[in-house]
Amino acid sequence: GPDGVALRETGVARACGDVCEALRACAELAVVYGMGALALGATFGSEAVADVCGDALDDTMNAPPVGILLDSTVARDDKSLAIRRTLFALSGAATASALTVHAYAVTTTSASTSSASVRTGATP
Repeated sequence: GPDGVALRETGVARACGDVCEALRACAELAVVYGMGALALGATFGSEAVADVCGDALDDTMNAPPVGILLDSTVARDDKSLAIRRTLFALSGAATASALTVHAYAVTTTSASTSSASVRTGATP
């Protein structure tokens, strides 16, 4: 009946919306981890990586940005060690009408070369 048709149309519309959202997320990842990482590598002469810039940035894709190390300093006192890094990072955002790559100056701190970096700043 008419209720079944309306229900089916609503289900199809929701499924199409979910597919569009998934395609936008895939496009963000492809442009940042694919073309963006290649462009950073070609520009800076080293490989861009995702695990050096901290977690996902606000208002961009739901994944860590890729980054290139620009500067690194080590601060040591009697009890601790801190490695401070400055990176150039790329993230992305997709809407129904645009796919945008965002560049950031990122600073991170970690307790050792093998520990996870904690982002302390990100400036577009």
